Amino acid sequence: ALNNLGLADRGLESWVSAEERLQRAVEIFEGAYGPGHQWAVSGRRNLTSELILRHRWSEARAVARRLVEVTEGTGNPPSLGDALFNLARVERLAGRPREAWTTLQSAEDLIRRELTSDSSRRLRHQTQTARVLSALGRPEEALRLLAQIDAEQGELPAHHVTRLRTEDAYGAALRRASRLDEAAERFRRVVAIREAHVAQNSRLLADAYSRLGSTLAASGRLDEAAPALGRAISIFESSLGPDYPELSVPLHALGLLEQRLGRIETARGLLERVVELRRRHYPADDRDLLAAEDDLAELVAASE
Repeated sequence: ALNNLGLADRGLESWVSAEERLQRAVEIFEGAYGPGHQWAVSGRRNLTSELILRHRWSEARAVARRLVEVTEGTGNPPSLGDALFNLARVERLAGRPREAWTTLQSAEDLIRRELTSDSSRRLRHQTQTARVLSALGRPEEALRLLAQIDAEQGELPAHHVTRLRTEDAYGAALRRASRLDEAAERFRRVVAIREAHVAQNSRLLADAYSRLGSTLAASGRLDEAAPALGRAISIFESSLGPDYPELSVPLHALGLLEQRLGRIETARGLLERVVELRRRHYPADDRDLLAAEDDLAELVAASE
């Protein structure tokens, strides 16, 4: 019940309670059934996602590494594969692509030995690998791999989670390769699919609009970017409240956009809100917080 309530909290304005409930659920599962039980393993994955949300990377890595250690002792290759994917995701999002790459190589060895017929995990591994290649500054390699994944997905419907992961990874790789118009079209496709298949207040839809808006802004299409970022902000605020950490992503992009349009006071208000949000939820040395503080300081200095 605590695990389910924690998961529900993650999608509601009560998200602030999620970490405590998920941590307690893990303790109960491990105490009752042992750390290798599927419920305890699932609980640790959920807790990792909550720590990622708060950019507490060292804690997220510790939980993810413990999950790998536990599943190594279970004799369950699918669980170990999932644990390795989970750790690679933490490393990539924490800005450690080389460590993510090493983890994915371990997962690849496992897939080759034990999971050759598991196409779902193989595609997840390949998509993760493409994301890490992009983060390593090798987007063209990522795009070639994504083209192979696309061909393998065959008749999967457009709204299938595997296809959407691929579309997101495609957009990220195209953006890293400075092919911004193509990236925007990929993200626009994700938005259209999310609009058709998820609730209008879904965090997934807000994320899709945020990626689309920031890519349009990077390509100089400011008139198109502003409504997309505004939609992302509106969804986050209505479904998760004005204090949700990921709300800072579209707010930051919109603040920089307003600065480019010469609306300095509006930009300053947005960037101040970003800094306030990130200071409240992220560690003091978080790179996204530091970037926002730098952008605000530059804006203030230029306007004085």
